[in-house]
Amino acid sequence: WTRKKRLRSFRNGNPKGTSITSLHIINQNVGGIITTGSADGVVRLYRNYDPLLDPGPVQMVSAFRGLSEIVPMRHGAGLVMDWKQSTGILLVGGDSKVIKTWDAQTEIQGLDIDTSSEAPVTSIASDPGPSQMFVAGFGDGWIKVFDRRLEEEEAIVQTHRGHLAWVQNVKPHPTMMYQFLSASVEGEVKLWDIRGRTDQVVTTWNLMQDVGLSAFDVHSTAEVFAGSSAITNTRYRSQRLCFRSLVAKHDEPLSQYNISTGLVTAPVKLNPSPYIPRASSFVFHPTEMLCGVGESDGSIRIVGCNLAT
Repeated sequence: WTRKKRLRSFRNGNPKGTSITSLHIINQNVGGIITTGSADGVVRLYRNYDPLLDPGPVQMVSAFRGLSEIVPMRHGAGLVMDWKQSTGILLVGGDSKVIKTWDAQTEIQGLDIDTSSEAPVTSIASDPGPSQMFVAGFGDGWIKVFDRRLEEEEAIVQTHRGHLAWVQNVKPHPTMMYQFLSASVEGEVKLWDIRGRTDQVVTTWNLMQDVGLSAFDVHSTAEVFAGSSAITNTRYRSQRLCFRSLVAKHDEPLSQYNISTGLVTAPVKLNPSPYIPRASSFVFHPTEMLCGVGESDGSIRIVGCNLAT
C-alpha cells in the first residue's frame, strides 16, 4: 500500500448471489494465509498472496464447509469468523443457530455451540489472552459471552441487551483482559467487563448517533477506537471519521474529519451486499497508527499518523 500497488487479485469461487462476508490473514509470522468466509457457508484458505515472498500463483490450500446449517434470514450476516492465533482455533458463526469451533491446521471440528437466538451472529471476538472466553454480537442487538470449556448447550455464561439495533462489531480491549467493546449501526459504542455478572456497562460513547455507524474498529495495541459514519441518500458525498481514546480522562474525540466517498450521486443501493449493512469498511493497521477506509466507489484510503523518523 505504500506504493499504491496491488499485489494480487483472484476469484474466491463462491456461488453467484453470495458474498465474501469475512476475511482474515492468519499465521503472518510464517508467510501468512488469507482466510475467506462466504455466505454459502464455505471457508477457503489461500497462500502465496504476496509475490515478494513467493512469486508463484495464489494457491488454495484448503476449503471446508464452516457452517452446514445455514438458516435463511431476511437480513442475514452470511458467515462471520474469528481467529485466535495462540490456539489455532477458528470460530465460525453467522446465519446459523450454532457457532462452530474449528482447528484450522487439522480442519477438525470441535464444539457446536448453541447461540439460543433467532438472530444471526454478526461478529465474534476472542479474548486475546489464554482465556477460553469469546463474545458474539447479534443482529437483534444482543451481546452474549461464551465459555468453550463448558458443554455445548451450557456455553453461554452471560447475556446482555447491549444495543437496540444490529451489532456492527465486537472487539477486545487492547490492553485490559476480560474487557471488550461493541458498536451498533445506531452509532452507540459500549465498553463491557465480562468478569461481572450484571448488565452494567463500564462506559458508553455516542460515536455516530446523529447519522448512524458504517464501520467500527479498535486498535490492537493502542487504546484508541474509531468509526465511520453511515452513507445515506442525503449524506453520500463524504463520510465522517471519528477517533476516540479509551483512557477515561479523554472525554472529547481525539480527532474527527470528513473524507470523500467518491460518489457524485446518491447510491442506488445503500448496502451493496444483502449480508452487510454498510456501504464502506474501516480497519486499523495492526501495529502502526494508520487505518484503511474502503469506500463505495472501490477506492481505498490510508489515513492516520506518519511517525517515520
